[in-house]
Amino acid sequence: MGIHPEYSEDLAKIIIKNKKHVREEENFFLVKIKKTQFKTSKTILKLGKYSDLDELKKPEVIQMIERAREKKKKVFRERNEDTVKSRLHHPVENHLISSEFWTKRLKYRYERKGKEKIKSKIKNSIHKGLDFAGKTGTTIYAMADGKVVIAEKMYFEGNYTLIDHGLGFFSGYMHQNEIFVEEGDKVIAGEKIGSIGETGAVTGAHLHVFIYIRGIFVDPMSLLVLPVRD
Repeated sequence: MGIHPEYSEDLAKIIIKNKKHVREEENFFLVKIKKTQFKTSKTILKLGKYSDLDELKKPEVIQMIERAREKKKKVFRERNEDTVKSRLHHPVENHLISSEFWTKRLKYRYERKGKEKIKSKIKNSIHKGLDFAGKTGTTIYAMADGKVVIAEKMYFEGNYTLIDHGLGFFSGYMHQNEIFVEEGDKVIAGEKIGSIGETGAVTGAHLHVFIYIRGIFVDPMSLLVLPVRD
């Protein structure tokens, strides 16, 4: 279960429905919420052509972004069978975090007139995953058992893999140099699925990894401390 990073109450009410034959039982319990103070980065991210507003208006770019948006929307609606039945695994061997989860960041944007920049602005954004710095070619591992539902190059994400772990739980791996898996492949925790790169909207080689649970982004590192049934 995922709780939104900006959930404001001290307690969360968890409702469990259990259907037995035609009768449905409903139980609930309360979970105490520990507040987290997320960071704000003062560094302004300059992303080359991805900061160019005129680039984002090109028909082929609009088409690529829209196609990716629709594919992700369709996949995230799926509620497949739970596959997490073995150990969890770290996505990379060395955890050099270059941008933390839910950090508020500033992104540079500009417009052109010919080759001359005529207008610039700063866009606020929230970092919905974790960035692990690493050398291009460094191995990336699946965090849990699941089925690969996206394995392709997208505009902002670069070489992008999305794994469906069942029941609305997904893990995503962005900006890869190479993708080692294909859509439809079944993977296990710790299996090699790709390598770190700098494809898509990046300032350097790194892995952006995220965990998405039924519409909510959660800190990927929080997943790794949870026990998993045998």
